Amino acid sequence: MSYFTIEIFFSILVLLTSYFLTSLALFHGYIPGGIERIKEKNGKIRDIIHFWRIFVACFLIASLFSGLMFYVFVFPTYRLT
Repeated sequence: MSYFTIEIFFSILVLLTSYFLTSLALFHGYIPGGIERIKEKNGKIRDIIHFWRIFVACFLIASLFSGLMFYVFVFPTYRLT
């Protein structure tokens, strides 16, 4: 592995991680089917959280933004060298 491939790998990794955690924090309540409210027989309201739906949606959002930011800001730097 060359120096450039390691830099590119860690750039994508940092972008993907930061955007995943940001989208998870901001959008987890707005994802359809992510949180269901169920009223039990005793009258209490219980929340059921579908983690995989939330994680998959946030991962797709993070992948989109990471790819866009990599293509616009990081990739042109390596294209010149």
